[in-house]
Amino acid sequence: MCFDDADVQLVSRFRSKCRIPVLSWVHPASGAAILRCSQPLLGITGSRNADDERLMEVAATMNVDSQDVLIFDARSKVTTLKDRARKGG
Repeated sequence: MCFDDADVQLVSRFRSKCRIPVLSWVHPASGAAILRCSQPLLGITGSRNADDERLMEVAATMNVDSQDVLIFDARSKVTTLKDRARKGG
């Protein structure tokens, strides 16, 4: 699966401050990776973005032992709801 510069630009439009997911750490034995990024701009309706989802699929294929992708939001539930209502994030 290919992901080029144009695809990265499309993903950036769906992320707060156009911050794309980046590789932060790789486990030396298992190859499991941690990617960090800003929150997606879901809006109140919880909209989705096919390009962003495809990037997560590409990231999943990078780990040969597992295709699982876990997404964690480090913000509190209250902050998440406020950001979604105020900024769309």
